[in-house]
Amino acid sequence: MSDQVNGISACENETLLNSLLKDQMDFKGFVMSDYGANLSTVESANAGLDLETPGTPIGKWEEKLLAAVKDGKVSEDRVTDMAHRILLQMFDKGLFDQAVQNNLILAAKHGEVARDLAEQSMVLLKNEKNALPLHKKELKSIAVIGPDADNASAAGGGSSLVNPTYTVSPLEGIKNHVGKNVEVSYAAGSDPISAGDILTGPSAVPSSLLSPEDTDKADNGLTAEYWTNINLEGEPSLVRTDQQVNLNLGFYNYEGFNAQSPKLPNTPGDFNKEMSARWTGDIAAPKTGNYVLSLTSLGTGKLYLDDKLKWKILVMN
Repeated sequence: MSDQVNGISACENETLLNSLLKDQMDFKGFVMSDYGANLSTVESANAGLDLETPGTPIGKWEEKLLAAVKDGKVSEDRVTDMAHRILLQMFDKGLFDQAVQNNLILAAKHGEVARDLAEQSMVLLKNEKNALPLHKKELKSIAVIGPDADNASAAGGGSSLVNPTYTVSPLEGIKNHVGKNVEVSYAAGSDPISAGDILTGPSAVPSSLLSPEDTDKADNGLTAEYWTNINLEGEPSLVRTDQQVNLNLGFYNYEGFNAQSPKLPNTPGDFNKEMSARWTGDIAAPKTGNYVLSLTSLGTGKLYLDDKLKWKILVMN
């Protein structure tokens, strides 16, 4: 989605990109769109956008931009300026002279500074009965509950994802702090975190209520079938047991951009563009009574129980 400035999409805003940035401020670099922010071909190119990301499969340039140049809607000079601005920065940074190298840092020393800064920036909203800080000499046991408390997967998705030099999970950190004299017990408590959890709507049905089609399997969840077309045509490209109907594909499923729990299976990138899916299995209602199950195979989404105790799928096309 592209933000607007004075009612005009930022990627198509000639006043912002050309007049102010490139002319008045004499900006010599190149202007790049955020992923999926560009919504046009001719308008954005002429307005001063120099690089569109991510291109395929949601881009508006590529062959369309080439056709626009051939039709005279975007000048060759404009395309030459795009290339000049991009290549100038690459030459200026020496990218053609030597390969980019990652230099090692003092991970432990830097980590200590990072932890100190994180501690100083934290705000404790509630501390009932002065439970914190933990006084290990006064404790006998601690219960750590959370699906991903035993790993360090909470790193954000997309551009906010950082690959750390080392990690310390909440569970490991607590054990290190209290020492061997305090018993630390761990339980997941709920299903692992999925990128689908950031979607609007009710929470997905817990896997504890779901059983796959193959009753011989001990895993909770549903039998999932995935196709790389939108009509469930042919044999499915992927069959597996999904703990929940809780997916967020596309941008959040590109390699290096997904921040879901490592306990969840990776979904191949082949399903990021066109796909359809079907989930089958049994649902155990949490309470006795009459239920209506409303399902659809038009897209992916969340299986949930609404306020009228009706099972539904929230479809995200």
